[in-house]
Order: sequence, then structure tokens, then C-alpha cells
Amino acid sequence: MVRELDAAADWLTVTTQNYEDTEYLQRVAARHLAADLGARPWSFRDYHGHRRHDSSGKGGIAFADKDAGCYGILQTWGAMSVTVGRQLAADRVRPTRVDLAVTVLHDEPQKSILELLPELKPEEHKLSAIIPLCAEGGTLYIGHRGSDAFGRLYDKGAQLGEQIPPRILWRYEVEYKRKLAEQAAAVFWSNRYDQSDTRDFVVANVERFFREHEVPVPFTSQDVDKASLVRYATRIEDDHRTLKWLSEQVQPAALRLSLNGHHDAVCQALGVSIRDGVPSFETLDVIPPEQLNFWQYLDKPVES
Repeated sequence: MVRELDAAADWLTVTTQNYEDTEYLQRVAARHLAADLGARPWSFRDYHGHRRHDSSGKGGIAFADKDAGCYGILQTWGAMSVTVGRQLAADRVRPTRVDLAVTVLHDEPQKSILELLPELKPEEHKLSAIIPLCAEGGTLYIGHRGSDAFGRLYDKGAQLGEQIPPRILWRYEVEYKRKLAEQAAAVFWSNRYDQSDTRDFVVANVERFFREHEVPVPFTSQDVDKASLVRYATRIEDDHRTLKWLSEQVQPAALRLSLNGHHDAVCQALGVSIRDGVPSFETLDVIPPEQLNFWQYLDKPVES
């Protein structure tokens, strides 16, 4: 059963073939590539420039050029691709690659790629796979790498690490190139569509691609309204992380307040009372939306 899903563009590549467009692309990239934000040298074939991976988990961006700026390439991934894509949407520079992705969080482990393969039809569709020698789910590649549409299904949790259990968090991804990339970008980054429309668009297109290649998917367009929380992928271990947060952050603060004579106020703030010698929680029927705000702090790197 699908617990949560997220649907968005996850990769954007834009190339240029003249000085004017390359200079414009460089200006856009420079907003996200400031040296004090951790940009590093980057080379792609005979292009040379810089790239930056966002330490807070928002993806990254890379820009490079060649032939003294005649040709340029900008790549951006993760949540940053959404931001950069909006900046480019109104201009004449066209994308050459756009990835649409649906990330699915399940209640329990799903079949690995090895277990799934016997149910597929490699004689009718181009399929290849990476099968790990462990409990991870693996990766399935669908179609030809150089085609206008190329699919991937993989164990996203295994890629992210962070103690995520195997085969719980899966990514269904379609890579569009050339004309299909332009068409996808025209919808996803258009001002004519709101977030709900673009989520519908991503889910519908990814679902269609996988079903056309007879690879089962656990979602339909009807699932698009499920809470979109899995972009904070480490929430797969939210109970463990919450307990860790309680023990490392809340417990010392509560102890300090109690030692300063505020024991009753601490219990009241936490909604805890003692009834017949037993702790009791004053629970709410609905968790208030602001309760989710603390995730941004849990999602920060440990060193911060």
C-alpha cells in the first residue's frame, strides 16, 4: 500500500550554442553557484565550469562552457531544478533533458528487481537491471538509453542511506530528451498551471510510460492527493529520528526546566498528566499542521 508519494520534475538540462544564450545561462547559474556556498570545479566532456550540491538536501546545480563561451550547459537536479526551471521558463533557452519522477513510500518492503523480473516481458521491451548482492531492491532500466524517453525504477532508500530499510522507498523515473523534454518543461514550469496540475501531469506521464512497457506501478492519478512528504526521504525513519530528537534535544531542556522548578509547566506543555500514578497524554484528534515544521531542523546535516 502507498503511504505517501511525491511527484515532480527531478532533473533539468539546458544547452546553448551561441555566446548570448550561454552568457544568459551563466547568469542564471551564478545565482546558485556563489563560491561561499560550496561550489567546486566541474568538467563534463570538454566543458569546464563549476557545480554545487546543496547540503540541506535541495539537490544541486552545475554550469560549464567551452570554446570561450560559445557553447554552454546547465544541469540542475532535485528541488533546485524546480526553482531554476521557473527562472528559465519564460525565456527562449530550451531544455534538452527533463526527468519526471514519482517517489513512493510504502508501508512494507516491496519485491526486489530480481523478484520482479520474471513478471516482465524483456522480449517485448528493452529491459536491463542492476541486482545487488544484498537486501536492497536494485535498479531496473526501461527502454534504450539514447531514446527520447527512458525509464528507471530503483530502490531510492538504498541510494539515500540514512538507515532507510530496504525496498520501502522507491523511485519511478522517466527521462525525456529533445522534443519530449521541451513538451514536459512547457507544462511543468508554465505559469498557466498550479502545483496540483503539475503533480497530476507528472503522475499521469510516469504511470503511462511504465504501463506502456508493462511494468507495474503501485499508484494511479487518483493517488496524487496523498500527502507529499517523501521529498524529505529520511522521514522513512521518522519514529526513530523523532525519538532521537526527543532524547538529544527535548529531554535535556525538560530536565533543565524541571530542575528550575517548572516541572508542572513542562508536563502541561507536553500535554502529559498523571492519573492514578500513570502518565497520560492529552491527545488531539488531528495533528496540527505546524507540528510538521520541525522536520526542517531534523533534515539538516548533523554537523549543523
